[in-house]
Amino acid sequence: MLEQSNDGARTPKTAAADSVFQNGSRSAQELACITEDSLLEEYNMLMSALHVSVSKHLFTERFEVVWANDFYYAMTGYTREEYERLFENCCGMYFQNDPEEYAKLSAKVMKAFEAGEPGYECLLHMRQKGDSFTWIHVVGKFTNELIDGMPVIYSTFTNVDDVVQIERERSIAYDNIPGFIARYRVGEHGLSLLYGNDRFAEFSAPSVRPRCNDCCKAT
Repeated sequence: MLEQSNDGARTPKTAAADSVFQNGSRSAQELACITEDSLLEEYNMLMSALHVSVSKHLFTERFEVVWANDFYYAMTGYTREEYERLFENCCGMYFQNDPEEYAKLSAKVMKAFEAGEPGYECLLHMRQKGDSFTWIHVVGKFTNELIDGMPVIYSTFTNVDDVVQIERERSIAYDNIPGFIARYRVGEHGLSLLYGNDRFAEFSAPSVRPRCNDCCKAT
């Protein structure tokens, strides 16, 4: 099964094969770890190239990071080492200066978990290094996996600044159009009001004025 060059010399490929298989020098468990590490590295590169943050967290109040790809840290503006040192590698510490945003995330997570849903979604205004901000769309998935008795959550963060900007511009445009503008969602139990422009709000009772998306209210 080992390959040789035409002159009978061993090629690098055969040398690598020998190091793995000769005399059973590596166990099946070691080979599995090598394969897993290679796949994880490729996955990290792929998700980072797509500008998608992927992370694995303990389901606790601190939301500790078990593993995260490079882009998870890049989105914050901190290096992996800085994040681990300054924030103890957990979301709770990272959002310590923005408790309202973290409370919003926590509420979404708990509501979905208590309702027995498979995961959750949330839009957050995240502070970055240097006190700049970015909008991120958070999608989480509950799992049956346990680490030291604690449940594990998988999560993705994606930058949605462009989407937020478009929504803001559309909101401004709607408010400057004469007449009523309203947007509804068609759901299983009927229509739900998502947005109404200022003229719609003036005509309607204040109680029915829909709250615009959080992204439209932030400055």
